[in-house]
Amino acid sequence: MGDLSVRWCQALGLWLMTYDSRDPAPRGILFSYSRTPWGPWSEPQVIFNAQRDAALGKFIHNPQANPNDGLAGPVIGKGQADPNAVHGGAYAPYVVERWTKVQGPELTIYYVLSTWNPYVVVLMKSRLRVE
Repeated sequence: MGDLSVRWCQALGLWLMTYDSRDPAPRGILFSYSRTPWGPWSEPQVIFNAQRDAALGKFIHNPQANPNDGLAGPVIGKGQADPNAVHGGAYAPYVVERWTKVQGPELTIYYVLSTWNPYVVVLMKSRLRVE
């Protein structure tokens, strides 16, 4: 677990959490909720996975893309020498609380997401069914 974001959702009376997962958890951005900020937290759900959601080569660099996806760079650290060789990723899913909405049976959350390569932030939206 890393880079977590916890926000209160008045409409549901729940705390909402997004975070990027680390091995051995499923890869991607996970979502969980709780009635209290200290838990217990619900079983996490994958709300974004770069491969499953076709982000590689679209807005996250994939060095194996053929033809080249044209997304390499900027990057930081050791990858600056050859950004084309640095695989992008998804991390730091910070919820934009003011845009979190509940309409009928649907919770919509917006969050910013860093992609490593290119080293930028994108705005994401996930919709979840509320029961």
